[in-house]
Amino acid sequence: DNISTVAFTGDGAKVLTGSSDGTAKLWDSASGEQLKTFAGHRGGIRSASFSPDGSQTVTGSYDLTAKVWDVETCECVTTLVGHRLAVNAAIFTQYGAKHPMIATASDDRTVKVWSQSSCECLCTFDAHQ
Repeated sequence: DNISTVAFTGDGAKVLTGSSDGTAKLWDSASGEQLKTFAGHRGGIRSASFSPDGSQTVTGSYDLTAKVWDVETCECVTTLVGHRLAVNAAIFTQYGAKHPMIATASDDRTVKVWSQSSCECLCTFDAHQ
């Protein structure tokens, strides 16, 4: 299956890849050893990124959702639902942000900003209508 996205942890020790098969995989960047698999999307993954502390990752998918994952357990913490088309990008705010958030961008031409703690959608930008 095609690999569509890649992200490093902040320290560069691990690499996360997302694939058209709907899984994300965590790798040791020095050895290339596969460490974990995150499975749960019903469509290919288009975007993946780590939280600033590396404890979570967020993936965006063709299944119209973004999922937040616990890196240690590989469990889906929450599914962010609200886009009408594929989620192209999903990122966390940088380390030290006053209010940690996640932003998602979609083929529906919107950007949504989500609270990282409550996973509520805080606002929607009709970005490029």
